[in-house]
Amino acid sequence: MANTATTAAGTLTVDRISPAIGARVSGIDISGDLEDVVIAEIRAALVEHKVLVFNGQELNEETHVKFGRRFGELTFAHPVMAPLDDFHPEIWQIDSKGGGQNDNWHTDVTFVERPPLGSILRPIRIPDVGGDTNWASLEAAYDSLAKPLQDLADGLTAFHDGSHEFEAYLSHREGK
Repeated sequence: MANTATTAAGTLTVDRISPAIGARVSGIDISGDLEDVVIAEIRAALVEHKVLVFNGQELNEETHVKFGRRFGELTFAHPVMAPLDDFHPEIWQIDSKGGGQNDNWHTDVTFVERPPLGSILRPIRIPDVGGDTNWASLEAAYDSLAKPLQDLADGLTAFHDGSHEFEAYLSHREGK
């Protein structure tokens, strides 16, 4: 079932993609000047659905950053990897032609002291086959646990650090 809100900028529609995670947002151009009410609707949809897909958008580096700033202060692209360029320190480019890929489950820099609210993925080139990005809802996974397992998890403390993922890269970069 779709949620629809009409604003001066048009009609914002949010259609759930799956029962646990994800929604498709349509009816707006996120590269434009969006009203505060539209940003509030998008934020509410993000909180509810965790992943939002905006098809058919035309973003460049400037509009990408401008849209992200509507949700708060942006973080540096990545604490270890170099940003896109000096003019866009908030953007990290992953290019498969240069060997960029991530073939395992990960979180986007949640190991930093103040992790970002989220990430904005802007595909430039998408392969005809493959190149999929999948998402998992840890909230849904937790909710599916039996109460004794939830209680066990509630009593645990996790320490998330990125040294395992980036130790070899940093050693190579620093000539060690």
